[in-house]
Amino acid sequence: GPFFEEEECEPYMIHFYTPWCVHCKNMIQEWKRAASTMDGTETPLGFVKFAGVNCETNKQLCRSLGIRSYPEIRLYAHDVKGQEHSEEFPSRRARNVDNFMDFAIKGTRLAHEATLQSIDAYVMEKNVTNAESVGLWVVMYEGKHCPQCGALKASLRRMSANIQGLANFGVLDCAVHPKLCQHQYVGIKYPVLKLYPYKGAKGTGETLVEPGADPLVLLPVVEKVIRMCLANIEAENGLMKTLLEEEEEYDKPEPPKPQYQYPEPQRQQQRVLPAGVRANTNQRQYIGG
Repeated sequence: GPFFEEEECEPYMIHFYTPWCVHCKNMIQEWKRAASTMDGTETPLGFVKFAGVNCETNKQLCRSLGIRSYPEIRLYAHDVKGQEHSEEFPSRRARNVDNFMDFAIKGTRLAHEATLQSIDAYVMEKNVTNAESVGLWVVMYEGKHCPQCGALKASLRRMSANIQGLANFGVLDCAVHPKLCQHQYVGIKYPVLKLYPYKGAKGTGETLVEPGADPLVLLPVVEKVIRMCLANIEAENGLMKTLLEEEEEYDKPEPPKPQYQYPEPQRQQQRVLPAGVRANTNQRQYIGG
């Protein structure tokens, strides 16, 4: 990116301004106080550096970054995978020390937790469309002349942090990979948002957001769809687990029946009779007088 040295990944808060901008001049003291207060405050991505860019003398740079109004404040940071992210300070939010610091801390945490991947042919074939891979994929297709793509990408980053671990999020640039987009039946209008199944044949995915639709309005619906899919998968996995347990129980061999041990008949003890006495079943007889 334009604000990172080759081996430097600390986050930057950038104030884009012009000398004739009255609001830029009004906020400069709050900006300096925020920079001084944040000095030495560590965030999940390191220490935040504050800087400014004069768009009057750096017109080409500001134009390439899409700066259209002043003042504009952005946070630039790298995620854990080394990908660069940018967050724009809300224009309606008060420009003061507390809000600047809150934006810097929360923005770095968001970049740290976000899992928005850059998709190429290898990732698409191995992870997204591979029938043997497991996991939901939400893929945004972007291209040239797409004013809505930046806002949608930032919102997807937030969503990936909010539902971390539930789904995989990626962005495919159709200007760089036109054949991949053609194979996924994505035209020349953007952005397009697709959901790829959890497992099995993935095909070309299910289109969630089409060109022309307001993606920021549809994103809450997209998140609900993802959660519903995961709930159905969890229920299906729970049912399969129950069926497998029942099948294993059914396949178990019956335990051997215990053999009944009949008691041995007790022998009657032979009675010893007195001398001169003879046993008789009916009566006793005495021999002799």
